[in-house]
Amino acid sequence: MKAVNAFCLDKGWLFNDLKLQFQQLGCKISTSPERKNDAWICIRSSEMKFSPDITKTVVQVHNMEPHDIHLFNACLGVVFTHPMQEWLWRRSGFNGQSVIIPIGARKIIQPFQTIPERPTVGFFCGENRLRWKGSDVFKKVVLAAKKEIDFDVIMIGRGLEHIAELGIYEQRAAGPEDYERIDVLFTASISPGVPLSVYEACACGKAVVTTPRWFPPGRWSTVKTGQSHRQLANYMIAALRKRERYLTDATKLASSPYILEEWIEKNVDFLKKKYQSRFGSLK
Repeated sequence: MKAVNAFCLDKGWLFNDLKLQFQQLGCKISTSPERKNDAWICIRSSEMKFSPDITKTVVQVHNMEPHDIHLFNACLGVVFTHPMQEWLWRRSGFNGQSVIIPIGARKIIQPFQTIPERPTVGFFCGENRLRWKGSDVFKKVVLAAKKEIDFDVIMIGRGLEHIAELGIYEQRAAGPEDYERIDVLFTASISPGVPLSVYEACACGKAVVTTPRWFPPGRWSTVKTGQSHRQLANYMIAALRKRERYLTDATKLASSPYILEEWIEKNVDFLKKKYQSRFGSLK
């Protein structure tokens, strides 16, 4: 394959991990696009403007807010991870080439075989200044649930200092081993998309309590969706009380309809297909 450069700034989070996955498929990787390449994959859509040649660049979309639609229309193609993204982009004037590919769990995530010593709830996310990831909701639900059951809380991510008093707070990205440390994963982002942590919790058979969101086709047997703080707290309490049952049924409950490594491959295949239709083969 001719030189394909996957790029994004290294902010120590998910996108940099994705960049390393592209390297394993033979792509060149960098923090900023390198000019001496034949095609580019822009991992963080806000950085697409730095591409040396937009017409030979595939851009990935992981957020719900459209950027410069003119650039999206000019690029080689767009990879959406959620159908709502495409709807929002089209409504804003996007008329370019695109595909929707849910991102999925890392292949290494397998059904769990142990549970924590004490009942434990996990909250894995990078919060922003507008609190769109639902950290305030999480705090209210935890405090309500603690009135009825005793449990520990593990928070992994960034921007969670304002709720750090709830339990253990580790400022880093969650790894595969962290799902062994919890019984229930909680998520409450305002986005209808599915966070990577939810895909991975489902892949190991852990209980997930979430605010409403869109799930792509697949089996999501460990997920409970709540509309109110009370409903979310009730689901959290019920899952903690059944944690031994989840352990017994982990293999049966685990579900991985989408795999991260396959998502990477599909991105490269999409780029090669679009490049060949316009410029000739990348092989």
